[in-house]
Formats: sequence, C-alpha cells, structure tokens
Amino acid sequence: MKFTDHYTGTPVCAPARAMLMTGKHGGHAYIRGNYELGGFPDREERGQMPLKDGTFTLGHLMQHAGYKTALVGK
Repeated sequence: MKFTDHYTGTPVCAPARAMLMTGKHGGHAYIRGNYELGGFPDREERGQMPLKDGTFTLGHLMQHAGYKTALVGK
C-alpha cells in the first residue's frame, strides 16, 4: 500500500510527520514545530524531534494486523 496524498495543517515537516504517523490532529499532536535539540540550530538538525517513547502509531496498528511496516522520506 502506498499513501500518495496527505493533508497537513502545519507549515513545517516535523509536526506533519507526527500527524501522519499518529493520526492525531495538529492540536492534539505532541510535536507542533521544528525544534532545536542538542545545541544545534534547526537549519542543521532539520526538525528531528522524536515521538515520545510508547507513542502508538499507524505503523503499530498495521503491525498488530500482521503487516511489515517502514517509513521512508517525508
């Protein structure tokens, strides 16, 4: 299965990926922007804030149904 269309309510990549992976609306998502982590400016890190440990994702849902999953790209 290939997902080719995704609407996002955010203008930057990190929250858009979080919304796609968790199925949450931007107002309920934990990641709401690209953040600077580890002392590096965002222009070098590119918004790489991870989801919290234990966050249930669409991938987990599919794995529970017996599928093998991967996420590549943006």
